Amino acid sequence: MTCDEVMSELRSLESAENRAGMARFGINTDHALGVSVTNLRALAKRNSTLRLAAIKTAREILAQGDGKGRWVASDALRELGAS
Repeated sequence: MTCDEVMSELRSLESAENRAGMARFGINTDHALGVSVTNLRALAKRNSTLRLAAIKTAREILAQGDGKGRWVASDALRELGAS
C-alpha cells in the first residue's frame, strides 16, 4: 500500500463526530481526520509494511526512556502483537 493509498483510505474514514469528541478533550483538530483508533489499528494490521514501520518506530520511542513515550510505545507494541 502506498502513502497515497493509505491517506485516501484514512480520508474515507474521516469523522466530524470523532473530531468533535477530540476537541472536547482539548485536542487540536485543525489537521485531524477524526479516524477512530479501531480503524487505525485495523489499517495497520492489514498492511504489513505499515505494521513493521509502526513496530520499528514504537521500539525507537521505547528506547528513548520518556515515561509518556514508553506508555504509548508499549501500548502500540501490544496492539500490533509485537511486545
